[in-house]
Amino acid sequence: MVKLSAIKAEDDAEKYISELKEEFKDIISQGKNDLGECTIMALEFELTDKEPPKIPRYPTPFSKKKAIMDQIKAWKESKVIVEDKFVKWIMNIVLVSKPDGSDRICLDSRPLNSRLIGFDYKTPTLKDKANILNGANYYTTLDLVQYFNQIKVTEESSKYLGFRAPDNTTYRFVRLPFGIKHATAISQRIIDLVLQNIESAFSYVDDICIATKGDLKQHFEMVKRVMDRLRQHKLKINFSKCQFACKEIQYLGFLFSKEGQVPSPIAVEAILSFSRPRNLKSLRRFLGKVNFYRSHIPNLAKLEVALTNLLKKEKTHFL
Repeated sequence: MVKLSAIKAEDDAEKYISELKEEFKDIISQGKNDLGECTIMALEFELTDKEPPKIPRYPTPFSKKKAIMDQIKAWKESKVIVEDKFVKWIMNIVLVSKPDGSDRICLDSRPLNSRLIGFDYKTPTLKDKANILNGANYYTTLDLVQYFNQIKVTEESSKYLGFRAPDNTTYRFVRLPFGIKHATAISQRIIDLVLQNIESAFSYVDDICIATKGDLKQHFEMVKRVMDRLRQHKLKINFSKCQFACKEIQYLGFLFSKEGQVPSPIAVEAILSFSRPRNLKSLRRFLGKVNFYRSHIPNLAKLEVALTNLLKKEKTHFL
């Protein structure tokens, strides 16, 4: 998920936002289980071996059973999964800790990932889209609600997405689950197809950004065009996470505005507060963060030469 923050535009925007909310209420999700069903289906999975592997079953912690069963119920209501007593590929459900301390309940798809044949799709880079973002008068971002789960998989692919619930019922995913190796590339390809030929809009997976250089009315006309495209493809948004007609926006590590592009203050603070590297791993992490902003740091190669030289030495030199 891309973290976004912004400074709001003038109050006139509120009138346009209210109009959008009314005109496009059919694509505004009414809750976490109210998902769209994208008209573009995920490409069929290609496997090196289609025979079901032997997958040991993990015991479910008693304290987590209710949360898992509640999630399974939500998936059923959202048409993300279907019950299937004959499914042969039966993987585990696992809990993955999120940054806020809560758990994400998802499919442990490692057995499938190890057999998936590579799906090559070039994700657009910030450099590719800089001409859209730099110097815009207004920015809007739209958040696709649980985007992966809005994408259907083929019947054949669904056969490899089975799992067993704590009550021993077996299910399979009929939508793209979190954790599949190529899920990001698959979903990026689909949203690129959805937004094709709309020059003022692009998306990084589930975060759509619209940037325009005209006036406020022209900006909202472009927002309507994008939302109409989402409607055509039966995709829904989380309206509470959307931001409309902002004067500046933090997106993919940079702050964009009419004046252009600068490193995000949040990212700069993260670099300044980075703990002193004590080993090669932490040094590489630090240099990676710094080099992401290479174009904004004059003479960076000279400034970091002492650190890059350490990469050639043993980690004892950090002590």
